[in-house]
Amino acid sequence: MYGFRRARPAESSRNVAKTAIQIVFFWGTFLVMLPAIVAAFERDAGVPQFPTSAGRVVAALAFIGASVLGLASAFTMATTGKGTPLPYDAPRRLVTTGPYAWIRNPMAAAGMGQGAAVALWYGSIAVLAYVIAGGVIWHVAVRPLEEQDLVQVFGEPYIRYQSRVPLWWPRRPRA
Repeated sequence: MYGFRRARPAESSRNVAKTAIQIVFFWGTFLVMLPAIVAAFERDAGVPQFPTSAGRVVAALAFIGASVLGLASAFTMATTGKGTPLPYDAPRRLVTTGPYAWIRNPMAAAGMGQGAAVALWYGSIAVLAYVIAGGVIWHVAVRPLEEQDLVQVFGEPYIRYQSRVPLWWPRRPRA
């Protein structure tokens, strides 16, 4: 499928290193720089912000929790899947363990959680809208292509996994 390519065989440490670089780039761009810019424009435009005093503690805890999920997912993808989270260096093995046993795309869920935490940290409606828009775009445009690729590459095992594990709402793995 166009845009999707399996990772070349490599040691797990190399996949973890490539994944770490991707995390620094994506988190730095989408969770630090862009939200700061959006929140600054919002403040400069005089858009009211929601209270952040107690919200910052909740935001920090939520960000840490979502980040742990994202890191665990990325590490599982790099070690068990023998690839990285990016479509052009996608895993060579179907990953159904770790966070993937509970939810089909824990990295997307983690990213949404991190983004919501950042919005709460800034007290920013615009950042929250940015996060929701990103989630909708992923769900409507990216997810179908990703799932089509997974069906094409992994076939029946992925279809069984897809029917057993929920997309957005985690649940305890079934035996």
